[in-house]
Amino acid sequence: MAERLGSFFLSLVIDLCVFRLCKRTGTKPTIPMILVATSQVTLAYYTHPFSNSFESILLCLSLCTYADYAKEGSSKLSFLLGALFSIGVFTRITFPLYASPIGVAYLYQAYKKNNRFTGFVTSVFPFLIGIVAFAVFSIVADSVYYGTLKLTVHGEPFTGVGHVISTLFNPMALASMRPEGEIVITPINNLLYNINTDNLAQHGIHPRYTHFAINLPLLYGPLAILGLFHIPSVFAKIRTDENIHLFYVFVGVVSSGLIGLSIMPHQEARFLCPLLVPLVLIFAWKQSRLTRSFWVTWFLFNVITTYVFGVIHQGGLIPAMDLLYHQTSGLHDCHVLKSGDLTCTSGASNLNMDHNGLNITTNLLFYKTYMPPRHLLVIPKDNGGNHVNVFDFSSDLDKVVEQLEKSSGVILRRHQAGKHEVDFAKTGIPNVYERTIFITPSFVTLPKIHQHRYLLMTTYTPHISFDDVDKMMERAAETNSPESQMNLNVFLILSEKDDV
Repeated sequence: MAERLGSFFLSLVIDLCVFRLCKRTGTKPTIPMILVATSQVTLAYYTHPFSNSFESILLCLSLCTYADYAKEGSSKLSFLLGALFSIGVFTRITFPLYASPIGVAYLYQAYKKNNRFTGFVTSVFPFLIGIVAFAVFSIVADSVYYGTLKLTVHGEPFTGVGHVISTLFNPMALASMRPEGEIVITPINNLLYNINTDNLAQHGIHPRYTHFAINLPLLYGPLAILGLFHIPSVFAKIRTDENIHLFYVFVGVVSSGLIGLSIMPHQEARFLCPLLVPLVLIFAWKQSRLTRSFWVTWFLFNVITTYVFGVIHQGGLIPAMDLLYHQTSGLHDCHVLKSGDLTCTSGASNLNMDHNGLNITTNLLFYKTYMPPRHLLVIPKDNGGNHVNVFDFSSDLDKVVEQLEKSSGVILRRHQAGKHEVDFAKTGIPNVYERTIFITPSFVTLPKIHQHRYLLMTTYTPHISFDDVDKMMERAAETNSPESQMNLNVFLILSEKDDV
């Protein structure tokens, strides 16, 4: 809920940008702001902490900054635009595809305001400073965050936030600050990963027309169709409009983003989230009212798609993480059973508990789901011998089978009534115990594992993976039970030994 609320408040920045851009273009803000507020992109994507949502916010801020600069240029606005561009690149590698028309328009405006070349260079200099300064900041921040770079003071690493603050106000300490390690340049790593087709194949390879023919209508419905068809009529009306350059920028952002992303072999609908505001401003340009049929179609489309993508699409993943958190945290009163296996009680308030020198591990295997949000498991760094391994196998069934084959299956037994017990299987190493939990949608045919079987712990519904809707439909036809294929199942891996 904290993440969702944080994303909600950040999404209000987009509303503010739409209002300001409408003022700059001379458009009444009522229709554009209603369209943005009622779009499924806002309701189902901008209220989640997707990198695409942050990319959309940065794009809107860039559009606003450019519009302000075009009205009244200043070094402050140039620097701010450069900073936004730099942060955008470090947020998502696709940001330049959307922002390049803004950059070209900015350079044109800078040249237009300074007829001489020297004046142009001087006005653009703050823009370049903004790019470089925030690129350096982002590189250092990423490197420190990922642990490849450490900053030391007097040869010692920082011990906490208080130490950082005191160092900032101590000139002698600042002079002794030294970096140790290597830097991480996230955009380059991202680019190298995405130009490798083998890497993208793990996430899915799509036809080049997927964004145009499927994803754009899927996200924007009537706005996608009417907005694009509205462009020629607007061009015919605004030839002498002083704000026509803004319309060119909006069209450029839509064209550049769509064409650039369509070249990529992996195409997901959420990649087009930043197009919402440009499409709305194109469609609502100089329009004082829209037809009743459009509003009816628009609201019906967004109510349905918001429920589909905001509720049932991968809808079981977060509830499953809540179960797994209670299954892996606060384990105590661990003791060895007659079979040699181990049982612990879960539910204690103290998560950092001593397990009597025992080393226990829970392996969580996710298959055919979105990347599991590991932070919701709240795994402490010092877990007192209780370890949690999270494996996200996405679509790689071979790795799933390989990991399951290596798992030690738990022997099924009766638990004491009213007591929350968690069992672990003995391994070939003394005092080392483990259990494996397999999380996968119901349409997946469970692989047969030698000397292992599955115990269904619980099921979460509704849960639909639209990335594999074809497989779900095939399975529904085989079982003649479509509703049974809309679940996320959580299995405990058991040993085929007799129950005790």
